[in-house]
Amino acid sequence: MRNEEIFNLAETHGWMDDFGRWNFKDEGLIGFVLELLSLETKPETSTVSEKREWVGLTTEEIESLVEIEDWYNYPEDFVRTVQARLKEKNT
Repeated sequence: MRNEEIFNLAETHGWMDDFGRWNFKDEGLIGFVLELLSLETKPETSTVSEKREWVGLTTEEIESLVEIEDWYNYPEDFVRTVQARLKEKNT
């Protein structure tokens, strides 16, 4: 996902202040992450005939990431962290 797409999605759940920082209320941030997850590309198809079910992040895992990542100042880094966590769970 490109930064522009991430920013467009972020605008639907939060706002950018005069200093270029994204602001989200808690519900907005979680909504942003959940929508981002729903837009993620599906896992790569494997040569194995049995497909694995996609494993997403729980609300608790998302909240945990919110606590450790500087999502307020760097939402694109937060998204990359979420993508990495999903990759771990699905490979």
